[in-house]
Amino acid sequence: MTASSMASAAPLWDHLVKSVRGACENYTDAELETVIRFLADATAITHDSTGRIADR
Repeated sequence: MTASSMASAAPLWDHLVKSVRGACENYTDAELETVIRFLADATAITHDSTGRIADR
């Protein structure tokens, strides 16, 4: 990846960040904390399962 290709992708990231921030405004901090905990748990389960598959 070159510097120019990274620069051309910047507007995509800007849109992503703006959109996620907008979505977060629909939830309370407590609700977002619950989602974060769930995603952390799901990520750990996925990593564990992937490791088990790889070890077979």
